[in-house]
Amino acid sequence: MNLEYVVIIISLLLLLYLLYSKYTSKPKYDLYNGSYWANPTDDTKSYRLGDLIYKFSLDHNYLTNVKNRWPASIGDKYLRYVGFPQKYDRLRYDIIDRILLEETYDKPDKHTLVIHLRLGDTITMWKQGKVDFWMKDNNHYVKDPEYYEHLVPILQQIKGIHAIDIVAGAHVDDDLQVSSEYLDHIVKIFNQHYKVTVKITNNPDKDFYYMCNSSYFCPSGGGYSNLVTAMVRKYKNQIIE
Repeated sequence: MNLEYVVIIISLLLLLYLLYSKYTSKPKYDLYNGSYWANPTDDTKSYRLGDLIYKFSLDHNYLTNVKNRWPASIGDKYLRYVGFPQKYDRLRYDIIDRILLEETYDKPDKHTLVIHLRLGDTITMWKQGKVDFWMKDNNHYVKDPEYYEHLVPILQQIKGIHAIDIVAGAHVDDDLQVSSEYLDHIVKIFNQHYKVTVKITNNPDKDFYYMCNSSYFCPSGGGYSNLVTAMVRKYKNQIIE
């Protein structure tokens, strides 16, 4: 057989192998929160704690169904405690505080920095270790890896931080491989300097509680992470950004 044909065949086989590996390999991290919290066919019907408390773009039918779809969840309790459907107040931090006092989920160690990463459907702009420049202002959910690299010397000046927990999850079953790669990229930035633990509960209420009780918190973007930031500040703890 002609050597040129051999090279072509080997190249094609290698290409097929790479494509097969890309589309059949499982992500390193199990990020998807699952069908209890998510609606695989309509993301607007997934559990959206941030939107619910911010009173953002959720119709009356969705809100009425929260008590049936996610009973005893933080979202369900929030609606009940503010008096829904007769009343529906947004951003009642006193109510959030009341709910958090009732819960008994895990809390972070007081010497741990908790970093929230928003992954899943918002991660598509991240390619080859960077967020596309033109998308930085259009999509605030995902921060450039360089952002976290610049945090390292700041963290090293804070003597109270001994370890890092990264809290992550995805409420839609999209872009999980890219999300896993991005998460791994961020882990590698910090694990040269700190013990890093990736905390994946697949439960947005547990994550919310955990992050709100952090002594040091680094937020992602979006209403959910903004709510955590507000509660951490309410508890007189430190935001790192």
